[in-house]
Amino acid sequence: MKVLWLSGHHFEPATMGLFTYPRGVARSLTDCGADIAYIGHERDEVPRPNDPAWTLLGPAFRHTVRGQLTRYPFMIAEIYNREARESIGPLVRRTNPDAIIVDHLRSGGPLELLKEVAPIIYLSHNHESSVKQSTLDNNPSFHHRVAFTLDLRKLRKAEQELCDAAALVTAISETDAEAYAQMNNVEPERLLHIPPAYRGERLANRTITSATTRRVVIVNNLVWGVKRRNMHELLAVTAKPLHDAGIELAIVGGDDEINRPTAEMFPTVSFPGFVPDLKAYLSESRMAVMFEPEGGGLKMKILDYIFNRVPVVGLPSAMSGVPVEPNVDYLPAPRAVDVAEQILATIDDIEMLNKLHDAAFDACRSAFLPADTGRALYDRLETIVS
Repeated sequence: MKVLWLSGHHFEPATMGLFTYPRGVARSLTDCGADIAYIGHERDEVPRPNDPAWTLLGPAFRHTVRGQLTRYPFMIAEIYNREARESIGPLVRRTNPDAIIVDHLRSGGPLELLKEVAPIIYLSHNHESSVKQSTLDNNPSFHHRVAFTLDLRKLRKAEQELCDAAALVTAISETDAEAYAQMNNVEPERLLHIPPAYRGERLANRTITSATTRRVVIVNNLVWGVKRRNMHELLAVTAKPLHDAGIELAIVGGDDEINRPTAEMFPTVSFPGFVPDLKAYLSESRMAVMFEPEGGGLKMKILDYIFNRVPVVGLPSAMSGVPVEPNVDYLPAPRAVDVAEQILATIDDIEMLNKLHDAAFDACRSAFLPADTGRALYDRLETIVS
């Protein structure tokens, strides 16, 4: 089966869920026998890869006013530039695909050019209009609210058009699947829940001891404004009490340039940036935090925490899509202030820490398997293209 995969950017290195999730799905689909040709932009923060499977476009433009002045929502406008438009036709003729995967709503720009080419599969990362509405609701700035309101109108239209055109809409969580059914009228036969394919190591066992560093980890990349707002809300009420208690709070991910403004705001917090061996870093940490009120979707980092057996303090809504129960598999924190309270109450309770990470691992033991992810999607593709 020949598949044309429309991506916003090349996946590597997969430094955030935007790249990790589709890379995992694509690898799993390839394992089942799919022949995938990709198109996407190079990323200006990393060297241009030499990857024959990809039609690699130049860098997409940065956030500018020009991106607000098209008929597309900004996430599409920044990707679907002249080079992308001119490259689609020749690539379609060269690959003659059996199916076309639109990876993320931001890759939906050429929808009109592709409707008659092959069945379209929308691989969604979030129910984007719900995420945008949440961002709008939580942003007090008048300037941003006006811009976000205008963009939300275009985004809703683009999301609906893609859902209407798709032979299949995938959802990263059951919550998103319900949103597509209720808000976009996607019928059950056109909906498929595709959870992430976790390819990292699943630790057979781990024992936290009193010698384990009193460190709390948050894996995050602050390149997106929503991520920064989430982080600032959290650190404003957790940085001082944790520091005063002698607990290291470490924000892992991103680079010095991206992290610097937040690091300067919260000087008691550690910002190691990219960690080459995340497994080793997590093994020397006692707890992890999953607190993102805005952003939606299943967060890939939670799988790193769970399968590396790190006890989690989490905002219940941010744990969506993961089969874990509050107060059994993780410690719930409905508010930012609750995060600090849960950590302070638990970080030296070694028995509880080990009990939590064992329970979470067991709850997810049979979930997020790459073979399951690839097979579910491949089987549906075969049905659609036959």
